[in-house]
Amino acid sequence: MGVHRRRIIWWLVVLVGLLLLARATAAPLPGVGFLQRLVYEAMAPLQRGTAVAAGWIADASGAFTAYRELQQENEALQTQIRELLAENSVMTEYRLENLRLRQMLGFKEAAKGNYDLLAAKVVARSPSAWNLSLVLDRGKADGVSPDQAVITAEGLVGRTGTVGENTAEVRLLTDPEVAVAAMVQVSRVPGVVQGRQDGSGRLEMIHLPHDAPVRPQQTVVSSGWGGVFPPGLRIGYIIEVVPEPNGLMEKAIIQPFADLNRLEEVFVVRR
Repeated sequence: MGVHRRRIIWWLVVLVGLLLLARATAAPLPGVGFLQRLVYEAMAPLQRGTAVAAGWIADASGAFTAYRELQQENEALQTQIRELLAENSVMTEYRLENLRLRQMLGFKEAAKGNYDLLAAKVVARSPSAWNLSLVLDRGKADGVSPDQAVITAEGLVGRTGTVGENTAEVRLLTDPEVAVAAMVQVSRVPGVVQGRQDGSGRLEMIHLPHDAPVRPQQTVVSSGWGGVFPPGLRIGYIIEVVPEPNGLMEKAIIQPFADLNRLEEVFVVRR
């Protein structure tokens, strides 16, 4: 008899002995025969393994379902956050617009006895890097005509140019071709204010005598000469006085009071 066959017989003997031992120590199952008990006992490990595997599969399935639910909940929350951010942005715009309009209303009430002011919204800007002009949502139908002053509560903005039925172009003070008859408010020194050629967004007051009492921080206003701009409109403040090359005249560099790069609502001075 070969070694291999002897090992098989030995394992069979061991298995039968274990089954007999299990039968002798186990409580008898009513109505179950000896062979059936042998089958049950032989299948018990397989059944336990199957139960463990089924439990693992159920746990994995439950975990996957929970993950999908969490993922869907997260996506819903992200959508809600985006919606709330959008709503908050809109509310912020309304709040800022309300503040600007309240300021404009107060300014209009204060100027009611001196000017006929028409509120207008900026709907377009010049594509030029220097922002020399913009477009308003008011035109001839609203009583707007060329060469009317355009202002904000902070100060002078420019004058109207080409006017359509429902829109109007505004040439800003920074345009070198827009000249304003002006004067230093305190000393009453007259001059002409125009846009600088360097694109800095600042203005310059020219034709000043070299000994004129003009100093930094002084306010410059429109003088009313020339008929386009009413007198007393705030233009800006002097930041520097520069002598002209001929030595006989000087000019003042002016920072505008109105922020010409951030205009959203303005007034047209109709009268």
